[in-house]
Formats: sequence, C-alpha cells, structure tokens
Amino acid sequence: MNLHLVPWAVAACILTWASAGQAWVQSESTMGAGLHWEEPCLAFYLHEDGSDEIEGDGAKLAMLASLDEWSGPNCSAMVLQYAGTTNYVVTGYVHEEDPINLVIWRESEWPYAQRPIAFTSVTYDPVTGVIVDADIELNGEDYAFTADPATEPFKIDVQNTVTHEMGHVLGLDHTTDPFTTMYTEAMPGETLKRTLEQDDVDGLCTLYPVETGVDCPLITVHHLEVEPKRKEVQSCSTAASSGGFYWLALLAPLVIVRLRRRDS
Repeated sequence: MNLHLVPWAVAACILTWASAGQAWVQSESTMGAGLHWEEPCLAFYLHEDGSDEIEGDGAKLAMLASLDEWSGPNCSAMVLQYAGTTNYVVTGYVHEEDPINLVIWRESEWPYAQRPIAFTSVTYDPVTGVIVDADIELNGEDYAFTADPATEPFKIDVQNTVTHEMGHVLGLDHTTDPFTTMYTEAMPGETLKRTLEQDDVDGLCTLYPVETGVDCPLITVHHLEVEPKRKEVQSCSTAASSGGFYWLALLAPLVIVRLRRRDS
C-alpha cells in the first residue's frame, strides 16, 4: 500500500479472502469519520471509449444496471443517475473545478503500483467524512471484461464489478460475508455481486435513510466535452484549501475487486 500526501483525501482497501459473518461496514476517513455524501443525489459519466472488448452499448447498460441497483431500495434516499459520456480522463478531485464522477477503462499504462481489477478513489473531507468526488477505473490492461458472462465465463463481468465498486463510492467498506455485494473478492464469470443482499441494503439505508431524501434534479443524458483534453497528472503533495485547512490523502485501491490467480 503506497501512502502519498495530496489535496483532500482518497480512501482505499485491498480485497483479500476472509471468513463469513461480519455485517456491513462503513468506510472511514484518515481521522476516523464515517464516509458519506452530504446529499443523496449523484451523477456519473462513462468515458467515451468504453471498453476495448465490449461492443455496442454493453458497458453503458452494465453501468446503468449497477446505478439502478443501488437506487432501488425503498428505505434509501440515494439516487444515482447516468449523466452520459465524456472525454474527461482525470480521476480524483480537481479542487478548482466542479467534481466529475467518472467510470473509465484504463487499457494501457495502468497508473498504480497495485494491479487489481478495478480501482475506486473517493475524495473526502477527513474531518467530516463528507465525500466530494468518486471515480472508478477498470483495469483493461491486465484483465478481460465482458457484459455477457454466460457466453464468456472466463472474463470479468462488468456489472458485477461496477456494482461492487459503487458500494465503495457510497461509503461502504468490505464485508466478510461471501454472499454480499461488498464481499472482498470476485471470480471470473461471477454475477453474485450484480444484486444487493439484505446486508448491503441495511448499510445503504442506514447511511442514506429515506427521510433524508431531497428532490434530485433530473439529469438530461448528454456528452460532456472537456476542452482542451487534459493529460492525467500524478500529485504527491499537500495543499491548503481556501480556508487554510490541509487535507491528507491515502492513495490505494478503495474499491477493488481483486482476482487471485490459481495454478491448479
């Protein structure tokens, strides 16, 4: 696990094997605050290139299904919407700009020392635990993805992976129950994490109870063109906000589904 200092903070967890039995867990900031969004209205963009291996609308439909799954429970106020496609490639919180929650495939030059299936960074205020930005990066350099695991069971199911990652986006950490969406590991062709189990719903509805709901603005699906196209930057520094506060960051996979390779 690599530690870096960057503006705000990025939470992280690595997937490992564990025994069953633990209930849902809330992710915590570097100062022990529970991670959560201030308002239960989130919008996500899919990078325009999608996945090299998935034709047509497969990647988008898988993402839509994942957003719908977390928006579905009646006991929760959380609403996740698909905003459209974008050419935006920068992950993490760019302090001077409106945050863009992004789902993107990295087909080459994977930027992290860890090489999991997916890597989700959640940027938050470490004092309050309030999340301001979340991005999911899928490792297309090391892993093969599919939107149809029934015909390609040897590949990683996109919907299975993104649904798990969206749980981390919302502030949920890993559990040790292998039947939950937030369990720590996945296998090729697995689809168990496509749907929420009661433990996942309990966590969601505790963090975002229905009585805290607001009228989320309906998003018109569109293409977000960011000009000029910006290069990704790696930041390893501290920075003060306009109020003079310093934020710390932990850079590592927060939402990762990692496959263990087996020789037998």
